[in-house]
Formats: sequence, structure tokens, C-alpha cells
Amino acid sequence: MHILAVIFWALNLLFALLSYLYPIPVFPACLVFFVWILIGFGTAGWNEHTELNAPKWAGRAAKISTAYTGINFFVCMFLLREGGPGIQDGIYCIENHGDFIREINYEAYMNLMRVESRFFYGHLLVFTAGVMEKHLGICNLKI
Repeated sequence: MHILAVIFWALNLLFALLSYLYPIPVFPACLVFFVWILIGFGTAGWNEHTELNAPKWAGRAAKISTAYTGINFFVCMFLLREGGPGIQDGIYCIENHGDFIREINYEAYMNLMRVESRFFYGHLLVFTAGVMEKHLGICNLKI
């Protein structure tokens, strides 16, 4: 299970980094990551000392992931303050809760799609790092 935890965190990190270049679809991955986080935390247990036994690199990765998530959250919220990208009647636009806000060009649309991807994958990074740290701590527990 600890190998899966590292793989999911690395995959999440890869998606977060790639979202700076490409808009990565959110929906298919959201189900997989959410299920993994629920299973991962559920099987890791909630021993408060577990992460103390994790390798130092996992602890650092979790701290960096937490800091990145916080900064990324506020940056993306600022960039998406008017609304998210959408297409209504074949027109690229900013929409907020389905309401047309204003028309934008294709370049702006793609930029907002990347921001949405970055927002999602960056937000999940703290959770996948937490699962990873918990599971690596369980592996290194000395009983």
C-alpha cells in the first residue's frame, strides 16, 4: 500500500506541474484521486505518531505540498475571481454558475482551463502527500 501512496502522490504532482502547460481534464481523475484519498486515510489509521516514523523526504514533501497548496489556492482563486471558462452557443466565455459573464478569446479560454486544472490538482496535492506520509510512517514503525 505504501508504494501506491508514493505513486499517487507522484502522479498528482506530475498532473499539477503539467497543468501549467496543458489543461488536464479534471473529471476522470477526480474520482480516482478522491477514492484513493478516502481509502488511503482509512487504511492508514489515525495514529498521531505515524508520520514521525516516515522518511524525512516524505515529511519534507508533505510540508512543501502543504505550502504549495495554500499559495496555489489563493492565486487560482484570484485568477478565477470572475468565474471559470465556458463555451455557450459556440462562444468562449467566462461563466459563473452557468451565467454568461463576458466573451473571451480562445487564448484566454485555454489559460483559464489551465488555471482550473492547476487549482484542482494543486488542491489535492496536500491530501495525497498526507496519505503518502502516513503509509510510509506505518512501514517504518518499529514495534
